[in-house]
Amino acid sequence: MVGSSLSWFLNELSAYFKKIHFSVIAGNHSRLSTKKDSPKDERLDDLIPFYIKTRLQNLSNVIIKDNNIDNTMDLVNVRGLNYAMIHGDMDSVNGILKLIEMLPEEVYAVVMGHIHHNSMTSLQGYKVVSSGSMMGMDDYCIEKRILGKPEQSILVCTDKGIRCMYDINLEV
Repeated sequence: MVGSSLSWFLNELSAYFKKIHFSVIAGNHSRLSTKKDSPKDERLDDLIPFYIKTRLQNLSNVIIKDNNIDNTMDLVNVRGLNYAMIHGDMDSVNGILKLIEMLPEEVYAVVMGHIHHNSMTSLQGYKVVSSGSMMGMDDYCIEKRILGKPEQSILVCTDKGIRCMYDINLEV
């Protein structure tokens, strides 16, 4: 269902944009067993790019990226600035600074999920953007007492960085 929904969304966007770059970052929601028993690279997230590539193979302006670092992070260049893409389950606030240090190139911003709500802040001169969860509340939210509504965000970026962030309410 996720692959089908994302394929539909990318297909719709393709009519309005010259190029769309799509990247999947593995997170803690698709492990096949418990955290301690799951290898880092064994997650159902890895099936999504394969599925979407098949569904959208005839759209030349939709590029399904293979992550250039590993399946838990990617580095995306938007108008000359690098954005680190992570899920966030491996990264606390201090962890984000460690992540930035280990990346092969200078970073302008870190874009993540995991905390299940939209937000943007600055951390030691870096932008940190969190995008919400498409499904809203799940077992993780209940266990951690996190209120989460179905939402996502859209960033409008220039060569100087993030111009604005739109909250997209997905509640029907």
